[in-house]
Amino acid sequence: MIKILIVVLILVQSCFYAQVYPGNRGSFAQGWYSETINRDGRSMNSRIYYPSMTDGENAPTDTTQGPYPVVAFGHGFFMQTSYYISLYRQLASHGFIVIAPQFSDTQHGELGGDLIFCINHIVTMSKTPETDFIVWWIQQKGIRSLDGRTIWDWTDANGYINRNNQIYLSQKYLTAAFKLFLYEDNNYWKFVFGDSVSTDTSIILESSINQLPLYSIMIKTSSGTIANNNIEIKWEKSKTLNQTRKAGKMLW
Repeated sequence: MIKILIVVLILVQSCFYAQVYPGNRGSFAQGWYSETINRDGRSMNSRIYYPSMTDGENAPTDTTQGPYPVVAFGHGFFMQTSYYISLYRQLASHGFIVIAPQFSDTQHGELGGDLIFCINHIVTMSKTPETDFIVWWIQQKGIRSLDGRTIWDWTDANGYINRNNQIYLSQKYLTAAFKLFLYEDNNYWKFVFGDSVSTDTSIILESSINQLPLYSIMIKTSSGTIANNNIEIKWEKSKTLNQTRKAGKMLW
């Protein structure tokens, strides 16, 4: 009886690990469609990928789960949205809606506005407008180096890994980061900041922590405005995404 239980436990753990491993495709099928989105005269032919019941164009959305976080993806300069389809499918398979507009120019400020507009467009169309979402501005130079080249620099002639491995690593760590921050699933901490990423010899992990200043705070009450020098703020963190730390309190 004990042996049987042990075997069952091992099988359950193996299945769970396979489901959460960010380098694998997720459990969702991937549907997609194209749409032209207009913002203040800027026309963007966009691809939208989403968790679906079956793979393919205009496939029915998987409404049994969700709501799904939305990711706006900005392609590299002089690139095409079609170059990143495997990434869209990877993220959709892990429970994300991905909108990827084709930019018409290289104006940084306008491109940021385009991405935010695309996010809001998807949220407006959604039956659950309160969906959690984030805009990640992905540029040619990333924070993680892959053996001599960066994640999103596809033209670096000095890279030491082949294209397939580079794409795999890029998708693995992007998936892990989105699962950690958008789903707040701390099982992915180890892939973003923990042992799994720090011991991965195929990448060079670079990170920095900068303490931000506490800005002036004003509180408006029924009796008037209170200046920040008369305010005592008690902050209690009820949870943390870092598995190696416990939630705690901070007094300012």
